[in-house]
Amino acid sequence: MVINKVVINGRCDVIVDPGYPNRWREEPWHSDIRKIARNGLEGAFGEGRWQTRVCVGNRTWLILPNKDVECDGQHDLIMPLGVDDFAFVQFGSDEAALRGGERLKKFHEAVQTLTANERLSLFEYIYAKAKAAGAENIADLDAIRQHLIEEAIENQGA
Repeated sequence: MVINKVVINGRCDVIVDPGYPNRWREEPWHSDIRKIARNGLEGAFGEGRWQTRVCVGNRTWLILPNKDVECDGQHDLIMPLGVDDFAFVQFGSDEAALRGGERLKKFHEAVQTLTANERLSLFEYIYAKAKAAGAENIADLDAIRQHLIEEAIENQGA
């Protein structure tokens, strides 16, 4: 396993020997790789922000502090949801990712003006629409939903 310490094009790559394709998932390696990912997404060390990827042969995983996502390594967007909690969205092109990122930024700013219960209600609407549309991978939506439920419950006691 080789970690490219030089961040190139906003990425830090961990190259894994295809003869040992799961070595990066073993401890202590996996925890260390997730720490690198957190530091990159937070822009630690004053080097700007970067993504951390694990490459094994022709397969690539985006490493987030809260999960590993197999991806093609292109046209993606990472959204912070909370401390060490990130969602991943993949788009069909760089242009779509840029447009999506701008829209999500505006949406995020607007959502911040809502109360916790209003955010939860809005998300329940979006969640129902996604499920009705046949969304196949709603694991991130489930995580976002749980986060918003916990936030609403927490704010009810405040």
